[in-house]
Amino acid sequence: MSSEGIESTFVSLRKELGLTQEDIANELEVTPRTVINWENGHSEPRLSIRQVKKLCALFKRPIEQIPDDFFANKNTETLTN
Repeated sequence: MSSEGIESTFVSLRKELGLTQEDIANELEVTPRTVINWENGHSEPRLSIRQVKKLCALFKRPIEQIPDDFFANKNTETLTN
């Protein structure tokens, strides 16, 4: 995923995979309102390492394809080891 249009990329990928906002919220242990705010650009995700790994699994993407803006602290070396 590119850093441009994170909101639209997030929505497109979620819909492509047949996931609902509630699916994402439940898996990442956030509220559905939080996911809605990410998708509308009202707030940015700041995910823990555990949440990022779950997001990668949900979106079927390697860590390198998740925008930096989604990370509270991105250290891909730590995440991939």
